[in-house]
Amino acid sequence: MQYGDIIRVKTAPLVSGYGGQTVRDWPNATVSAPISASVQPDTATETTGATDSTATTYRAFCGPSTPVDVGARVLWDGHEYDVQGEPERWKAAGRPHHIELRMLRHGLPEGDS
Repeated sequence: MQYGDIIRVKTAPLVSGYGGQTVRDWPNATVSAPISASVQPDTATETTGATDSTATTYRAFCGPSTPVDVGARVLWDGHEYDVQGEPERWKAAGRPHHIELRMLRHGLPEGDS
């Protein structure tokens, strides 16, 4: 499957943090090779005129073997995005077809999307 955008998936190992909490070790994260995807705006947060808007939440469509899971981050278009929720794994005729994931610009609270 060929798409027009290129993303990279950033994955961090889980480690024990303060008070026994499990946290992601982002300084020791790994980044995937380039992955072909189609990235589309999911919601707009700011309207500056009749047709201008700034999107901070996107939906990415990628191949069924994309190495992405809940808790990962996506690098796209010069920004880092948090994967929101479990990626949706779609099938066609009983076989894996594509993965769809929701991305929120890293550092923005969920309510600001």
